[in-house]
Amino acid sequence: MLCDTLEKNHYNLYANVSEEEFQAEREKIARQTAKMTDEEFYWSVCHLVSLIGDAHTMVGNTGEPFMTALLWSIKKFDDGWYILKLDQRNEQYLGMRVTAINDLPIDEAVERTRQVISYETDSWFWNLVPQTLAWRGALEYLEIVKDQLLPIDDKTLDFQKWNQIVMIGSGQIGSSHDFRKKQEVTQKQQISSEQNPSKT
Repeated sequence: MLCDTLEKNHYNLYANVSEEEFQAEREKIARQTAKMTDEEFYWSVCHLVSLIGDAHTMVGNTGEPFMTALLWSIKKFDDGWYILKLDQRNEQYLGMRVTAINDLPIDEAVERTRQVISYETDSWFWNLVPQTLAWRGALEYLEIVKDQLLPIDDKTLDFQKWNQIVMIGSGQIGSSHDFRKKQEVTQKQQISSEQNPSKT
């Protein structure tokens, strides 16, 4: 039904993907659906829809009961990906730079998320990466983790402490400043993006 609706209503469904490739992926999912969990099916459909290459055509996620959320969030800065949110048990890792997830370099892990994210520009892609990596099912579908997910701790994530300079306007924040300064940067960027949506 989803594909029929897309074919009927999308203004240019095959602008970025050939009909043959799209239909082949559709048939692949149909063949495997009976063996999939709800979460596997969800991410498979995300991959199918991402092939369209349209940021306005995506699979919604309202926190379905079968979805398992991980209590962490990262954000991309010029010098890498940093942890901005984490559960209290692992709060000592807040503000640290993530270099790998389960021995997979963070850049490669991020690159894999392109398989399930609907986007047109890199800025929008970077915005959606953190919420994608916050779902256990996504990590498993993208084979970033396998079998049972390990706890989000130092055995799963390889951290490198932040020790570089972050530029804010004409000023600088050195490594001696605490994590709250890093959060201020994020908040200012978010406010700026909301006030100037055309620049995002």
